[in-house]
Amino acid sequence: MVAVLRLSACLNIHKKFFRGFSTFIGIKLKIKRMISTTDIRNKVIDQVMAIKDGEFLRALSDIIDHSHVQEDAISLTEEQKVMLAMSEEDIKAGRTIDQHTLNERELEWLQRK
Repeated sequence: MVAVLRLSACLNIHKKFFRGFSTFIGIKLKIKRMISTTDIRNKVIDQVMAIKDGEFLRALSDIIDHSHVQEDAISLTEEQKVMLAMSEEDIKAGRTIDQHTLNERELEWLQRK
């Protein structure tokens, strides 16, 4: 948490410097950016770290604990299912090679093309 707070402070200093520098050279920059999931997560973390009310924190924790995160399920075609089953059989039968050998064979194949 300390590292997150220090990083946040450093970013704020850099923002202030850039605003001051752009004003100094007479440039007004308007930067439009979408708020990323990481930005939102960091903002929420900062806000939660500032909360002193234990009852509020417990309620927030309960909300998070009982929320349902929707995971996107990937539908596989029948061909994909067959290929996965064949791959599992290859693994069980020991028909595998290490990454280094694969890279060498791929390089040889590419040189023949």
